[in-house]
Amino acid sequence: MRRDVARGLRQVIRVACIGNSHLAAFKEAREEIEGRCPDVRLQFFGLPNPVFFRSKRLDGTALKTEHPLDDSLDQFIDPDAPHALPLDRFDVVLLTSHSFYLSHFFKGMAGLDLLGYPQSDEKTPLISLPCALDMIRDGAQHYAARIRRFFPSLPNLVVVQAPFPSSEAIQISSDLAQISTHPACEILFDSYQRVLAATCINEGLHFFPAPDEVLERPFFTKAEYARAKWLADPVVATLSDHIHMNTRYAADVFAVFHADVLIASN
Repeated sequence: MRRDVARGLRQVIRVACIGNSHLAAFKEAREEIEGRCPDVRLQFFGLPNPVFFRSKRLDGTALKTEHPLDDSLDQFIDPDAPHALPLDRFDVVLLTSHSFYLSHFFKGMAGLDLLGYPQSDEKTPLISLPCALDMIRDGAQHYAARIRRFFPSLPNLVVVQAPFPSSEAIQISSDLAQISTHPACEILFDSYQRVLAATCINEGLHFFPAPDEVLERPFFTKAEYARAKWLADPVVATLSDHIHMNTRYAADVFAVFHADVLIASN
């Protein structure tokens, strides 16, 4: 993958960043990203999650909206971005912000312990690790196939894992609070990441996981990276503010991607 992404690149690496609302952090961090990675030039194209796959399509190699421009302009993550993006003009296309039904997995594991691993108590129902892996795999396969159908022929596509929730999100979400205290949280996290990566490979997708540098513990991003930390009044932060990250997160994640993938593959 690394050789494919960077083959023939010597000076400027043209990167298209596409995705949903999580893309906003990368857009706002553009100046810092290009400052830290001077060989990179970024272009953005994104819509909020509810209309991401529904409102955009591939016409040959061009990504474009299906609605009239004036109808969708106010929904664009970057209103100044072009409304049609020829993806074949970029060396790398980063698809950011997709979590592969992570929240469904959290709900599925709520109130369940892993058979053969530490348990919450004797009364908690048990599920085997193979069954938990099937739960992860089913969601990952469905989502990866959805991405591949939307991008049927795009060898330079890299799927960047959506940020895990902020560690402070457990104060708002009961599902997140439960997974954070799960006695087998680490094995579940390692299994989730491993299955997700393998599934993407099977679908012919390049996958870039959330780097260890931004994680506080399994399934959670360091609180300092949350959008909530940059609000004028953090006390009023909603769950969305703990799920979406700030520009520092975007810049740090891209810097790791740049060093580990773009530069290392040259």
